[in-house]
Amino acid sequence: MTTFGKNFLAALSAGGSVGDLIHFGAIDHLFKGNEEPVYSFVKDFVKAHGAIPQLDTIEAHTGVALAKPGSPRPIIST
Repeated sequence: MTTFGKNFLAALSAGGSVGDLIHFGAIDHLFKGNEEPVYSFVKDFVKAHGAIPQLDTIEAHTGVALAKPGSPRPIIST
């Protein structure tokens, strides 16, 4: 399931900057419990490398694949 937090990180990775991340300030509250490790990885990566990690880097280090922005969302039937 794609959540606001995952969508934010995917968009940030696809075209955002460190300045964009800093501009939003404290956003920890956007991430559900299972998303927090992904957000922590992104924050730590930015601190260590001064850049936003690419989607494949996030997946390689966290095991979480973020959808590329603009990707079609799966249709869920009930």
